[in-house]
Amino acid sequence: MKAYLISKMALATAALVVLGGAVDAHAQASVIRIHPGPGYINNRLSVAAMGDYDGDGLTEYGIATLPFNGSTASTLTIHDGATGVAVVSGFVDSYTSRIEHLVPLGDIDGDAISDFAVSNSDANGSRGRVAVRSGADLSLLYSYEGAASGDGLGQGLDDAGDVDGDGVDDIVAGEPYHDGPIDANMGRIWVYSGATGAVLHLIDGGPGGTSFGEVVAGVGDVNNDGFADFAAGARQAVGYAGRVRVFSGADGSILHEWIGDNPSQVFGTCIDGIGDANGDGYGEVVVGSFNYGITKVFSGADGSELYLYGSQGWGCRGIEDVSGDGVADFVTWVEQEPAYPSVSIYSGASGLLLATLVFQPESSTTVSDLSGVDTLGDVNKDRHIDLIVGLPEINATRVLSLFTPCSDVDGDGFAPEGGACGVPADCDDVRDYNFPGANEICDTLDNNCDGQVDEDADGDGYDPCGGDCDELDPLIHPYTVEIPGNAIDENCNGSLSCGTVPSPLGGSLNAATAASIGLSFLAFATLAIRRRRR
Repeated sequence: MKAYLISKMALATAALVVLGGAVDAHAQASVIRIHPGPGYINNRLSVAAMGDYDGDGLTEYGIATLPFNGSTASTLTIHDGATGVAVVSGFVDSYTSRIEHLVPLGDIDGDAISDFAVSNSDANGSRGRVAVRSGADLSLLYSYEGAASGDGLGQGLDDAGDVDGDGVDDIVAGEPYHDGPIDANMGRIWVYSGATGAVLHLIDGGPGGTSFGEVVAGVGDVNNDGFADFAAGARQAVGYAGRVRVFSGADGSILHEWIGDNPSQVFGTCIDGIGDANGDGYGEVVVGSFNYGITKVFSGADGSELYLYGSQGWGCRGIEDVSGDGVADFVTWVEQEPAYPSVSIYSGASGLLLATLVFQPESSTTVSDLSGVDTLGDVNKDRHIDLIVGLPEINATRVLSLFTPCSDVDGDGFAPEGGACGVPADCDDVRDYNFPGANEICDTLDNNCDGQVDEDADGDGYDPCGGDCDELDPLIHPYTVEIPGNAIDENCNGSLSCGTVPSPLGGSLNAATAASIGLSFLAFATLAIRRRRR
């Protein structure tokens, strides 16, 4: 049973409730910024991390509207990651008109600026169109159109990764309603070169394909051959049980095939690669099924099922390492559950639920769909991964900071929550040299987390910043007397020779210093007596 971890936070007309799963670390989220949207009923949004456009090391992000009114053009706005200010505002794609999918591609034209693709499967009599555009000036790099009316090219669209090994990401697009020689709506998928725009692969759904290519995805290198692979789903295949196939980027051959467990499961609603979750060197694949609310994670090495989840399945994708364990994680989401949209975040390494974010309207009459999720790196510089969530009817898009207790951001073996995480509490999770038991240094910081800064550990009246060269021995400090011949620098002057007692600033000695000097003279006298007796 899920338990509330934090209280509701007012978010304009909505509240964000964070629920967590048992066993693993629990995540929390705080709102960085909100981008109000047009507020159309049944409006859709595509949200995506677009890459670093301005060279500040932070990721910009795009928000594309898809109004329910089919005659209204989409607009694309690209926001600065650091400030949220729109750097591109109100762009209308003249080729696709409407934007069904917004897909960042990395830099494919060699100008050091990330580029992107958009699609509209209803364009030009539902032939469907895909446009690939420059991130630098939004100019059209490549364009593609479906072969016949109703083919729906672009219903599925994704970055395929570097399929051909030329160092440039490629594009995979689905044409799910293309009629094949055997079956109507057999469907097919295209893989285009990001570098040249040429066709790299054309694969049809085969007999019983049934709208093959409604969903496509780049899944990374699942067979460890050095080439990115890709996947496509036919949700209506096998009596609507659904079928997903993973293809080799190198030669287009089928690497894995998975079929839904039950009729009408509609398996393959979402597909994505999540990286190497189990450490075997092969990328894994996540697949969702909205009709049964099921999400599965499969091994890229042998296709076996690694994890199975219920209650989700509308959307899924691999994300950055949220939990801080060095392994990429993944998210699933539902548009409504049953009344509210939610995002669940899972550990890629363990498969355990890290958190569920539920976006709950405060008005009982307001219903919203969740129509996109992506991670942005760390745009607010709090050393935690940030998330963008498209919520077209609850005051539009949220940018959230995910904070995961027990994540040990600085890698020093201690967490801020301390005992709750099985370790002493870290007073500084940014600097790896500040932790319980660390040595104090002269930096005006509490290095050992004891609540004191640059303290006098041995109680001799001097700390390291005051010239004490030994914080374990109260007889050693700048105002003590050197004992000749013992190879110890008692007065911290860098010399082992006999010295005189210097006067402290102000011409007087404090009690600790006087006592220390007395002890030093006593030690010196004792040593002299011992030598005389010899």
